[in-house]
Amino acid sequence: MNSKKHFRNKVTSNKQLDDWRQVADNVYAYSAYWDNRFYHEPVVRIIVGANIGNDTLENLKCLLKYGNIELFEEVAATYKVLFEHHLQQSRAVYVYCKVPKKKPPSKVSLVLSEWNSAWRAKIIWMEVRLLQGKSPSGLGICVRPLFNYTDIFRMVEFIAYYEALGATHFTFYNHDSSENVGKLIRNLQDLSYSIELLPWKLPTEIEDMWSMGQIANINDCIYRNMARNSYIAVVDLDEFITPRPR
Repeated sequence: MNSKKHFRNKVTSNKQLDDWRQVADNVYAYSAYWDNRFYHEPVVRIIVGANIGNDTLENLKCLLKYGNIELFEEVAATYKVLFEHHLQQSRAVYVYCKVPKKKPPSKVSLVLSEWNSAWRAKIIWMEVRLLQGKSPSGLGICVRPLFNYTDIFRMVEFIAYYEALGATHFTFYNHDSSENVGKLIRNLQDLSYSIELLPWKLPTEIEDMWSMGQIANINDCIYRNMARNSYIAVVDLDEFITPRPR
């Protein structure tokens, strides 16, 4: 694999990795994105997994923080359950936080509507990621969550194949894999490959999400790489896209 040809942006930091965070009973937030593609109504879009059998989603509000100051503002939260025809009780959800200032907050949190100042120490803040980069380019590869995965040789083959097709970044999600998988990813990062392995162990309360939360996973990966890549392919480790001549 020729790391100099395609992989130029090293990804090594584990300090800012997203993960599932509980914000209410049976409601977990994974990541947050500043979405200003519709400038008249910019929002923070939060990827959530939730049991939709209760009214908890109806009772959420957003807290927005700007910069490093401790002050924050409360804004309304709305949500959209993402459709999937398997009709699981737990689903992927978009939670939207409207942003009156029309500028991106640095952090966001979801709380119940009846929250009060006594809960301040328990607020869980998430970094708000920007969707737009200076010049998105290349092909990003989004891989569905790894489950009980141990075959590092096949993973190397997979990465080499898509590198040959011009892939410039790989995003893996780790539900359950061997220690050697993590070692492989870290070794590739040390070689300046643009590759990341993100936590994706579903909490017990929402582990019945279809196919290890695949709908949430796909949506997170697309938004996560929108600022980096011009094109994104969503595949499994046993799926190889084959180009055909026109």
